[in-house]
Amino acid sequence: MVLSSCRHIDFNSDKWKNWKENSEEEVSVRWDMTEDLINNYDLQGKDTLEIFKLMGKERLDYFSNNIFIARYPLGYCRKGISYGTLELTFKNGKVVNIIKHCN
Repeated sequence: MVLSSCRHIDFNSDKWKNWKENSEEEVSVRWDMTEDLINNYDLQGKDTLEIFKLMGKERLDYFSNNIFIARYPLGYCRKGISYGTLELTFKNGKVVNIIKHCN
């Protein structure tokens, strides 16, 4: 028998946007969806409206008029008490970089 600490589930836009960070049942659901989201939704090159429609609008950090990062909390990343974050970097309104962190 093989045990895995990872659960990969299909991305669901409604579940993602309505995620309750403090819900014990849902604490890792975003983490579990990110692999499908990153691999199957072609985020690279999407514009802000497409991303916000798909994922909602989370914390935004602006660096200049044409560069900002949207940060999406992912809940526990199934590695002890580490917490995950998905960062999308936008340049001129388009996704240019995607980073999934487990801190």
